[in-house]
Amino acid sequence: MKKKASDLRITHLKCREIQASIVSSLIQGFAEEIGSDKTIEVVKKVISKDAIESEKKLAQEYSGNSMRELSKIVKEVWAKYGAMKIQIIR
Repeated sequence: MKKKASDLRITHLKCREIQASIVSSLIQGFAEEIGSDKTIEVVKKVISKDAIESEKKLAQEYSGNSMRELSKIVKEVWAKYGAMKIQIIR
């Protein structure tokens, strides 16, 4: 049986794990070349921009950015395959 492209997607957590390895090496390399202070300044800007773009994409995929959509994102993206344990407290 041929797998569909949607079956081959990796989880959000696995994606972040893969990214973390290379990002860590890049940060260390830049810190050695341009100094820690400047590196941290740039890293903060880049991570913030990436987070905003990522969340815009998810809001578009989930057709909104209310608490209802956030709840779906947490359950269906961030906690997929047991990556996160969720406990609802009312």
